[in-house]
Amino acid sequence: MREHIGQWMHFMQSLSPVYGLPIMLLGLVLMIMGQQFKKVAVPFVFIMVGLAGGVLLVEDRPLQWIIGGAAGVVLAVISRLLDKYAVSVLCGGMGTFLLLGYLETFSWSASMPVPVQWGIAAVGFIAGASLTFVFYREMVITITSFVGALFLISGLNSTLPRWIPTLFSTINSFVNDMPSLAVPLFVGGFTLGGIMLQLAIANEMEAGAA
Repeated sequence: MREHIGQWMHFMQSLSPVYGLPIMLLGLVLMIMGQQFKKVAVPFVFIMVGLAGGVLLVEDRPLQWIIGGAAGVVLAVISRLLDKYAVSVLCGGMGTFLLLGYLETFSWSASMPVPVQWGIAAVGFIAGASLTFVFYREMVITITSFVGALFLISGLNSTLPRWIPTLFSTINSFVNDMPSLAVPLFVGGFTLGGIMLQLAIANEMEAGAA
């Protein structure tokens, strides 16, 4: 997983800020208004998942966008038809990402057999997916905030090296020196901020409707 994350971050750094800025803004929109526009936000997330898969799995630059875009559109259409199940899959993926990422951050997964790692991934997926059917609104808010945080960080990774190189160098050194602290701090901090904002907006809208 760390290798794929590194590939994605390197890819984002290779892009012009012209592309990084919209990704950053889209991340902010998802973090703040993901639940309000879930019928658009969830398919959009699947399109980005398809594009990310194309970037990570296909080496040829033009081809990776074509394959990733086609896969993203197919996933988006399916997610539009199966809304709750689509959110469940995203939350399951988030659970897998968090569990395996946590293990890799502390280098615990290196000593584990592959079947054990797959088992842990399955536990994370089932836990995240199951919660969707109990706390649907809250999990929509959580997954859109989480994905929005990842987009925001990706966009910053493209813009900061060119716009504020000193700040980027400082943050990059912090991440490399203390990944077990820095990664949860940035991803978790942005995600938590998005969750709190979305919950406040949702509660205010529900109170107004009542």
